Amino acid sequence: MIIDIQDYLDANSSSDIVPAIQRALAACRKADKSTLRFSPGVYHFRPDRAPEKFYYISNNDCGVRRIAFPLLGMNGLTIDGGGAEFLFHGRVTPFVLDHARDITLRNFTVDYDRPFFSQGEVVACTEESLDLRINTASFPYRVDGGSLTFTAPDWCSTHEWCWLITEFDPRTRAPTNNMFYYPIKNKGVSFAHIDESFDKWAQPFSATELEPGVVRLHYKTPWRHTMGHIVTLSHEKRNNPGVFIHESRNVAIEDVRLYHVGAMGVIGQLSADISLNRVEMAPRPGSTRIIGVQADATHFVNCEGTIRMEDCQFDNMLDDATNIHGIYSSISRVVGKDTIEAELKHFQQHGICSYRTGDRVAFTEPQTMQTLAEGVVAEVRVINARFFELRFKDAIPNGVCPGFAIANVTRLPAVVIRGCRTGNNRPRGFLLGSNRPMLIEGNTFYNSSHAIHVSGDANYWNESGPVRDLTICGNTFQNCGYADGAAPINISPEVPKAVEGGPGYHSGIVIEENTFISPNPNLLTAGHVDGLVFRNNRVKVSDSFVANAVGRPPVELWHCRDVQQDAARVGA
Repeated sequence: MIIDIQDYLDANSSSDIVPAIQRALAACRKADKSTLRFSPGVYHFRPDRAPEKFYYISNNDCGVRRIAFPLLGMNGLTIDGGGAEFLFHGRVTPFVLDHARDITLRNFTVDYDRPFFSQGEVVACTEESLDLRINTASFPYRVDGGSLTFTAPDWCSTHEWCWLITEFDPRTRAPTNNMFYYPIKNKGVSFAHIDESFDKWAQPFSATELEPGVVRLHYKTPWRHTMGHIVTLSHEKRNNPGVFIHESRNVAIEDVRLYHVGAMGVIGQLSADISLNRVEMAPRPGSTRIIGVQADATHFVNCEGTIRMEDCQFDNMLDDATNIHGIYSSISRVVGKDTIEAELKHFQQHGICSYRTGDRVAFTEPQTMQTLAEGVVAEVRVINARFFELRFKDAIPNGVCPGFAIANVTRLPAVVIRGCRTGNNRPRGFLLGSNRPMLIEGNTFYNSSHAIHVSGDANYWNESGPVRDLTICGNTFQNCGYADGAAPINISPEVPKAVEGGPGYHSGIVIEENTFISPNPNLLTAGHVDGLVFRNNRVKVSDSFVANAVGRPPVELWHCRDVQQDAARVGA
């Protein structure tokens, strides 16, 4: 059944269509397999009259979110934008799919009138300060009492968290060679209670307006920024992702362009069978904005079924193109012979309890990253956002004690990523962590650091995912690692204390028929892998960047077994 948005507009809809959206969605709920249809044009979305709900969003920040399209408990719905532009104003989350099924989002553009970052041209830099020329029409600000605040018509930046500094070359619109991002924080601010390591890393700063549109930031600069380059200041927490998918199934996103969102582009958690086809995440063509999506383009946490991305473009985001993984929690108490209490350690994982009755759980020693045993969940009891209890069908294995990491090895997806392009971002391309088959085929990477990163960490990020069947074939790696000398493909789980002769954390990885175009010799770094194949790959030497990994071997291995490797063919 077709539900036309034009039938639900009123006199106020030209300035804020959110109330009309709620009326139309109410009609969709009453229909079977409905399509909410838009006509071409620009539609404005504001937070003032948007429904709100509190959410824990993995790897983003939790809180009450105003939602333009709250697809809560909806089934069999298609939203067809008809080529329309959805223009958002202020802190509003475009789409939330919560306990939804069979949802298709297609054929529209998402953008914001004022982005959740600001940028300026470097006009001077010393060891003690950075001077920026800021376009006040695009990135309005004020300086009061040494404090810099960026403003918008309905919000202003805060100092409850650090600001991230990244430098871009305006010629390439990519992160600068040999320049890594770093955090700064307003003088007198501490967020050590949230993340002590980040708080220590962040340099305290104050600000002075030298003249209208020129601001000096006073802090100890870790690098000398380049005159004429663009520095971005990411001054918003990860509050407003573009599409948030929670405990939902069979979701398709097609022919959608996200020119800007304030957090991740698409974040799926505890969901199944999500596909992206011809989805573009990049700044609007012709825009002076250097950043598109404010964090990862896509991110999937303890999802199931198949995650499929085909013919997509992920450019100029402030984090990775995708990150697919589970969550390591830490055993805080052994409650009984068959019951444990566990804690979600990272603050951006609070509230995400992935376990259900019947799920298999791996017990892993976090220093060696060796899995001692597995158990099957009989009962789950959530205590609060940080703690939960699991009762198992059998007794807890001998040797398992507080401090051990646990991970859900049932709720992980198969992955197909084919024909996608990604780069001009900080820092990487695809982060892959699943025990199901994964195929990475026919993609083009031009990332500033690793194009493909396969990790696993139970000590800081707590992102699980021992790989068991990964094929990387027919891809092109173009100057990847130009900023930091990193290998285009990096397989390196965080293993603080390796066990000599112990099984590898990852296994079953095949890398073949790829093309590496790079000024650097290093192609692959890999550790803790059982069963690694590197064959029939081709290398072309690039002169686009100065080599910054001279002397590194093409393939560098440690703690690997059963390796099949040939010499990459060198072309012109």
